[in-house]
Amino acid sequence: KSLTSIVIPDSVKTFGSESFYGCTSLTSITIPKSLMYIDDSTFTSCTNLKSIVIPSAVTSVGASAFSGCGKIVTITTQSTTPPAASESSFDGVDKTTAELNVPKGSEQVNAAAKGWSGYLNIRGYEPTGVKAQISNIFSVGEKYYSPSGAKTGRLSRGLNIVKQTNNDGTVKTCKVLMK
Repeated sequence: KSLTSIVIPDSVKTFGSESFYGCTSLTSITIPKSLMYIDDSTFTSCTNLKSIVIPSAVTSVGASAFSGCGKIVTITTQSTTPPAASESSFDGVDKTTAELNVPKGSEQVNAAAKGWSGYLNIRGYEPTGVKAQISNIFSVGEKYYSPSGAKTGRLSRGLNIVKQTNNDGTVKTCKVLMK
């Protein structure tokens, strides 16, 4: 009951029934991209869980999987087709205030899907967060920032924010992912 956060490795394919049942201190969990389904009552009564990201490989969310998780304010699904869910999968989540984030263009599909209907705040997002791939980012003047907005002075591994001043004086802000 004292577990506050957990990162599950990508080797995990399923969560068994009641895996995290009653982990009342759990506030965050990183669900692996390899996960295929979330079983019945997996997170039931995780009363302090605030947000969840359901990877695109997840095909179903079991009955009462998030029942009693009344503090969830954000649910993000990464698939354009919502995972199969029962009407009780999210019992206790306040669908009038919780935000359901789905890939842009799939808002209506999610709004009508069994187990997912009833959310008043459905938001579409760009799945990668990056609108275009940049092949040549060099320009007259550039400033580099971390995702939190701190000025870094150079590109670093991971996500970078680059403000470019082009030859014509226009300024463009880009997200750059360095591997």
